[in-house]
Amino acid sequence: EKGWITREQGVERALRTLNSFESGLVEGEKGFYMHWVNWKTGKGVWDREISSIDTALLIAGAIFTGEYFGGEIKTLADQLYQKIDWEWMTNGRTTLSMGYKKDESFIEDRWGDRFDEGLLATLLAMGSPTHPISPDAWDDIDRSVKHKNPYTGETHTALADETLFVYQFPLIYFDLRNTRDEDGIDYFENAVRACIYNRDYTMKTNSSRYGVYGEVWGLSAEDKPFGGYHAYGARDDNHDGTIAPYASIAALPFIPEEAMASVKAMINRFPKVYGEYGFHAGFNVT
Repeated sequence: EKGWITREQGVERALRTLNSFESGLVEGEKGFYMHWVNWKTGKGVWDREISSIDTALLIAGAIFTGEYFGGEIKTLADQLYQKIDWEWMTNGRTTLSMGYKKDESFIEDRWGDRFDEGLLATLLAMGSPTHPISPDAWDDIDRSVKHKNPYTGETHTALADETLFVYQFPLIYFDLRNTRDEDGIDYFENAVRACIYNRDYTMKTNSSRYGVYGEVWGLSAEDKPFGGYHAYGARDDNHDGTIAPYASIAALPFIPEEAMASVKAMINRFPKVYGEYGFHAGFNVT
């Protein structure tokens, strides 16, 4: 629709990607795939971790793509989803393990120990047509952390580190508008409040560091200025002047006006942050 690629190119790329997983070219186990992959060989690298959340992101994207294109792409997406043995990833408990170290053991940390992007994996696991996990997994997610925005007075269920993507990613794939669970949480509204909290923290609470750059905001996980990775967030001990462009871009479904203002401000104030393939992973304003 936007003219960036043709429909035929989109179909070809989707089929090539999904066939790489369906054929076994990409290393995995019980329908799950590696956190880090050598894309020349398809083999896992570094700590050879089978990742439940990266598999969930893959499958969510595959299902979305299948719904858009239909046909063989939808068939492949459904096959990949049905292969996943979510029960195995619980390792005998209700919630999902974050992963499995190949030929070693399950990771002790679980999607449920805190409120985060694991919502996506849990929803997919509960809805599996072949290997569903118990709905108790949803109830067992820790929702005890609450943060209040001093500027709006609104409270949201939170991740302590306030890394913004954890609120956004699950709701990119699941439309939970006007949907509440037994705890009374409206997850879409919760994400709206988390986005506003991140923006207000960046532009108001830390105006001396960020405020001079106008509408630029977005504290989330990204590359660090001198190498490495850090899950930055709207907390006093968890930021160093590094902005993640995708954080405000991913806020478009939740707070469109504020998000678009940030996108435009980044391009106008820091034009080098937009490269050949779009926005860079991050940039530091200090």
